[in-house]
Amino acid sequence: MSYSLIQSELQKRIHDFEHHDDGSYSAAITFDPAFTGFDGPFPGNPVVPAVCQLSAVEVLAHMALGHKDLKLATISLMKCRAPLLPNDTATFTFTIVQNENDITVKADVSTPKQKNTSKFKLIFQYA
Repeated sequence: MSYSLIQSELQKRIHDFEHHDDGSYSAAITFDPAFTGFDGPFPGNPVVPAVCQLSAVEVLAHMALGHKDLKLATISLMKCRAPLLPNDTATFTFTIVQNENDITVKADVSTPKQKNTSKFKLIFQYA
């Protein structure tokens, strides 16, 4: 998988990536003020756009699956309940279910100040 600029920047900011005994995964991403995602949609009021959070889930799934090529097929759920701001560190907790024809990734995003910041259910196919 070749990464977009946003995905490359997200990958550089990932830390504490873990695979847990129950099969789930977690990782933290710190959105420092230099993050390119802050440049776009909200001039003067920087927040991490939902599409950047979705891209983070895609990058994390890619890492968890051993860098297999994935293609996003369906966004079943995408809820952003609270903004992610400059200098926030978000924890992405996710599960992966591999079926015969696709891969389902369910992810929850939280910060130390805000639980349930965002929630995603994405379905991927092998590219």
